[in-house]
Amino acid sequence: IVAELDGELTLRRLLLNPVPALQALDADETVTLLDVSQMLPVWGVVAYALTDVAGVGFNGPAGE
Repeated sequence: IVAELDGELTLRRLLLNPVPALQALDADETVTLLDVSQMLPVWGVVAYALTDVAGVGFNGPAGE
């Protein structure tokens, strides 16, 4: 998703289970836990990318 986090637009993977969180798309896959009461303005959903995002694909490393 494209969301506004800490006043900046960011591209992250939205995780809902086991708890709401945003996962970075870089090699270290940093996870930011979300508080249920925290506002998270979502600007859009990425449905398709012409190139692999950060080389990690949508389900794991490229080539899997």
